[in-house]
Amino acid sequence: MEATIDGIQKIAEAQALDLISLGTDQDAQENFFHPERQDVRRTGAGGVPVRTADDYRALYEASRRGNFPMLRAYSGTDDFIRYAEVLTETLHNAWCAIPLFWFNQMDGRGLGIWKVPSANIKR
Repeated sequence: MEATIDGIQKIAEAQALDLISLGTDQDAQENFFHPERQDVRRTGAGGVPVRTADDYRALYEASRRGNFPMLRAYSGTDDFIRYAEVLTETLHNAWCAIPLFWFNQMDGRGLGIWKVPSANIKR
């Protein structure tokens, strides 16, 4: 987390980018709401090891300098509607890559939109 916060600050101060796309690790994407399923051996594997909403708030705060770049993050592969709500609240997520099919159906990660009760989908 510290290296990513430092990097975001430097990018924002340099006014190098208008948008910073955060790649979070698999446990952040799949097990954000399920810490009991997280594996410490995977921490940081494939991305930033975000574990709490406060972690996202710290990343957002790091961007509040220089040219104030927008932030975005990949959506979760499990609980992705709840995860999108966290990203919106904490990062003010510019937009999100939502795995409606690929991650959820083809490789078995997450529930997939086809198994999400329709009551959970906002229309």
